[in-house]
Amino acid sequence: MEIKQLEPFEIDEAVTLIWEVFLQFEAPDYSDEGIQSFKEFIEDKEILMTLVCLTYEQDELKGVIATNENRKHICCFFVKAKYHRQGIGRKLWEYV
Repeated sequence: MEIKQLEPFEIDEAVTLIWEVFLQFEAPDYSDEGIQSFKEFIEDKEILMTLVCLTYEQDELKGVIATNENRKHICCFFVKAKYHRQGIGRKLWEYV
């Protein structure tokens, strides 16, 4: 598994992963306004470039963890559903 900083060409793939996992697991607990606010946040590419670390294995993006510059706040932490319970989240957590 490779954990690295986001490259500009990886933004769209990271946003897609975040959005899909958010809709599946988090959105049911959010108001419509909260869902829209989160969507606007993850679509701000300037913010994402300062925040995101990714994990790849066999050229597939499997998870994303996003923190502020000094890693004192995690604002996004998502792993594709089919890779839950495989230690990917733990490795991302330990990396940060």
